[in-house]
Amino acid sequence: MLSLRQAGAYRNITINSVYDRFYDTGRIGAFDFSYKEGDDKKPHIFWDFEHFSCRCGKRKFPITQRVECFDCSCCPPNLNRLLSSLGNYIYGFEDDTLFVNQFIASSLNEENVKARISTSYPLDGSVKITVGGASKVAVRIPFWCEKFSINKPYVIQNGYAIVDVDGEIEVNFDMTPKAVWADPRIIKDAGKICIMRGPVVYCAEGIDNGINLHRFTVSQDFEYIEKNNGVFGIPELEISAYEKVSYDGELYAAHPPLKNKTVLKLIPYNCFANRGESDMLVWFVEE
Repeated sequence: MLSLRQAGAYRNITINSVYDRFYDTGRIGAFDFSYKEGDDKKPHIFWDFEHFSCRCGKRKFPITQRVECFDCSCCPPNLNRLLSSLGNYIYGFEDDTLFVNQFIASSLNEENVKARISTSYPLDGSVKITVGGASKVAVRIPFWCEKFSINKPYVIQNGYAIVDVDGEIEVNFDMTPKAVWADPRIIKDAGKICIMRGPVVYCAEGIDNGINLHRFTVSQDFEYIEKNNGVFGIPELEISAYEKVSYDGELYAAHPPLKNKTVLKLIPYNCFANRGESDMLVWFVEE
């Protein structure tokens, strides 16, 4: 698609796949990988109807742990293939314009065009770009970013900020955690929100918050604290939430359950299942 038209929307799909699908396949510091993705894991339940299979009369239990590489593993070689080609997704060139599609610390030296990107993204939203051999730079504006600043005049076109090359370009994206909604046609996520910080989707795990994570509700104007313990490489979040209290000995009642304000700990979704078997949830009922 990019061969036909330079459009920021195509690059949004690329980077979402990298941060929230590609990175979640491998285990941190090990050779285990996640063979089956999902936004809801409940290993404390004996089996899950969403993973039920009647083929050959056998039940298919949910895979709740990262598995070690085996003879026909398809994920590990695909990881190597994408990593080796990742540089191809960063830059693009058309006419006299250099397109900066992904914000990865890197350098480009191709024919008469040179460029360098300095950044710690997605740890923070600061990106510095120097360019030679092009008269304009097109900086992709991520779909999740509502506020950003550039130290030079620009115009927006097809999801890019077009800047004239005149010294170093400094871009700052607002990385404030925010609520994201799914299209109402997605049955499983209707009436729910998930949390993103920059391009990274977050999730809750039972190891931090206890089992039955669906008991929590989250408001779109949640409060938050960022914490970087160095475990996952990306900040963890503690957000304000509400916890529904179970009925005392009853399954049903003629009144809604009580709710207590609490703190919900979130980690990057791509880091789930790195600390043993645990419940996991991405989409929360909106308060």
